[in-house]
Amino acid sequence: MRYLIYLILFSAIFVAFFFPLSLISFCGMAQMESDAQPDAAFMFAVTLENVNDSQPLSPGVFVVHNDNLSLDFMGELAHGALEPLAEYGSHADFAEYVQGLDGVVEVYAIDAPVLPGENTSFIIEVNSSKPLYLSGVQMAVGCNDGYALLDGVEIVDMNLTARSSVTEALNYDAGTEENQPLGSGFSGGQPDPSRGEENIENGIPTKEPVSPHPQLTEPILTVSIVA
Repeated sequence: MRYLIYLILFSAIFVAFFFPLSLISFCGMAQMESDAQPDAAFMFAVTLENVNDSQPLSPGVFVVHNDNLSLDFMGELAHGALEPLAEYGSHADFAEYVQGLDGVVEVYAIDAPVLPGENTSFIIEVNSSKPLYLSGVQMAVGCNDGYALLDGVEIVDMNLTARSSVTEALNYDAGTEENQPLGSGFSGGQPDPSRGEENIENGIPTKEPVSPHPQLTEPILTVSIVA
């Protein structure tokens, strides 16, 4: 009989103290779910303009991403997938590499070069409940391993407001090939589209960290984003 009384008392205490806590926890979770922002739809027109008078831009790769991703390799050895893009403008490996990175939302391949004074455009259509950014890489064709980098330009802010902008990309040296004078052509280890796969082993290999390009001191790529 005494055991039964203890069991009843214990049950009453358990219900009195722990059931309200469980109810509060459940209500809190429900409130958190109701407070979560739904995905919003966004559309942007992106224009890539070559603003240099002598440097063509190669095909390239652009990516919409969250804040977990960066294509800024400054101070690091270039990833192997960046080398063919930076040395001879082949973007397929880099597009595949970027597609597998954490934080990617959409990847856009630019399949044709952009000549001096010319531009090309593409449309971004995404849904998100978080801030988003645009990054991208295109090679400066008249050099050995230089490229223009658009680094994490905000296109959707923390209030889920679409952002328009105009940004000059920065010019980097991938550190994978010895620099020759700009415009040296195939004989200087620089790409010549007519030579096909001969471009792959053309030039003197190096293994240096990515750094600002010592020769490409003028802007080459300007990126306009219109929400």
